[in-house]
Amino acid sequence: MLHPEVAARVLAGGCRVYRCATCSAWVDAAGAMAHQDALPEHKTQDFSAPAA
Repeated sequence: MLHPEVAARVLAGGCRVYRCATCSAWVDAAGAMAHQDALPEHKTQDFSAPAA
């Protein structure tokens, strides 16, 4: 499930989104950095979400 802010960016024209392979959280770039800083054992993967 995407956070509302990330979903809004994707719907507005695309952005890079990140999914944590450990807990399945979806976040934007800043969220991914904060997520890995807080939980270093979690691994995130990035995906390009193109403009609609």
